Amino acid sequence: MTVEESEAEGSPPVDFPDGAVNDSARPTAACPSTEGWPPEGCPEDYGPAHFVTAPHGWWGSVGFLTLTRSLYEISPLFVPVPDSPGRYDSTFGSTHWGSGMDLRVGHRDPSDRFFDGWESRYFGVSGVGHDGWSNTGGDWTFPGDAAIWPQAILQARIDSRVQSAEWNLQHDAEQVALTWLAGVRWLQFEDALWGGAAIGPNDSVAFQVSTTNSLYGGQVGLSLAILKDETPLEVDVRLMGGLYANSSSGDWGLKGSSASHGFQQRGADAASGLAFAGDLEFSFVYRFSERWSAALSYEALWLQGVAVAGDQPELGRLLTSTAGLSTSEAAWFSGLNVGWRFRW
Repeated sequence: MTVEESEAEGSPPVDFPDGAVNDSARPTAACPSTEGWPPEGCPEDYGPAHFVTAPHGWWGSVGFLTLTRSLYEISPLFVPVPDSPGRYDSTFGSTHWGSGMDLRVGHRDPSDRFFDGWESRYFGVSGVGHDGWSNTGGDWTFPGDAAIWPQAILQARIDSRVQSAEWNLQHDAEQVALTWLAGVRWLQFEDALWGGAAIGPNDSVAFQVSTTNSLYGGQVGLSLAILKDETPLEVDVRLMGGLYANSSSGDWGLKGSSASHGFQQRGADAASGLAFAGDLEFSFVYRFSERWSAALSYEALWLQGVAVAGDQPELGRLLTSTAGLSTSEAAWFSGLNVGWRFRW
């Protein structure tokens, strides 16, 4: 009997010499390329045979990102004279949310190779900050400065801008909905603080501090699918962290005027060091179809080892050019990201 006749009559596959098997009789129609467990009836070693957090192919997303900023380490802007616990810093007053675009693109090809895909991301957010005012209640001075100013209404504002571009490789963990990430990143953090006080009809003082941090380095992380299979809703958690070479620069100025005279002081400095950046992203993704999904995410960004405009140890010494730029400060951003994800 020939192989064709055996298959036509529904007989078992014909064994070939040396233990070979007629592969043409395997249920190949039930064994497509798979990113999960092999379908029933397929050999256990068919395909990658592990879970992944996204199907293969090209994908992209467009999001609207809005962030606020915690200024938990901001130094005081003025100190009452004689010194007392009362003081004013730029966390006083109202909070300004910054906004910007979040763009991502990537490709996945789960297989037996070490890397199962790659992804790239860019986002830029500006306008994050705080502003407020305070009555000094009496004589006051800038921290670290000997000059004493009479009672005044002091106002200040701080604004921040963050830009980030990164590229990461992906590797799926075996038999769990976990993907390991590793890549490179550029991140720029700009900060600006300015304010002033109207001391009298003809007297005033104004100050400004601007800093820029450019971070270059590598990062590692993970993406975990908490909820994914058999439902259109996905819940994902993503953690990233890395060390970066940080090139910081800053400039500052102090200007005063009165009926009889005026003065102006300026300074600048630059420094380099090592910084840390950590990211958290907690996402809810709803799939409307195989190609289109809507996403809502909570995101947080922590920067450590950067120059912060409002967090110089003694603003008075900085403004009078007797101190250099401090690059050992921290900044924390958090907010929401709303957008569309698509595949093709």
